[in-house]
Amino acid sequence: EALAARRAFGACRGLRCVKSPPAAPGNTQPAGSATLCLTAGCRVFNDGHHMTGIVLIGGRSRRFGTDKVLAHLRGKALVDHVVDLITPLFDEVILVGNRRKELQGHRVVEDIYPGCGPLGGIYTGLTAAGTDRCFVFATDMPNLHQGFIGHMISLAGEHDVVIPCWSRGREPLHAIYHRRLLPVVKEL
Repeated sequence: EALAARRAFGACRGLRCVKSPPAAPGNTQPAGSATLCLTAGCRVFNDGHHMTGIVLIGGRSRRFGTDKVLAHLRGKALVDHVVDLITPLFDEVILVGNRRKELQGHRVVEDIYPGCGPLGGIYTGLTAAGTDRCFVFATDMPNLHQGFIGHMISLAGEHDVVIPCWSRGREPLHAIYHRRLLPVVKEL
């Protein structure tokens, strides 16, 4: 499945791997960490398009041992860490996966194709979104960096996918996807 996805995405208008910008002289952040600062009202990025934030809340949490979406870290559910950080950045935030009574107040969309893993969640998110581009996050990422998210958004242009790459590969659950991918994802 992963190989098929790589081939399919590689054939689209662009798979752009991004790395955080190098540290500027005198910057106290480590080299390679994001340096872009975001301000209120940054929901519109460089080419005037809007974007939806998608948080994948599916999965069985087998390795985790309990529902990781509702697991607490520093007094707050993991999903709330992600939602609170990304809400100011996007026109809308959609949670994709199983409904839970603890998630009342959030917009939750159930998987169109249950049991198909993250690819099914990405498909559902792209289908439900009110924008052409979606930034997809996993729910178990409580330490997201708004600056790096903003850096990725600034690189979106007309690419179908913007995905961070690092020494261990690509991070498809911290990436930007365009709705043009819907037919490709559906085939997988």
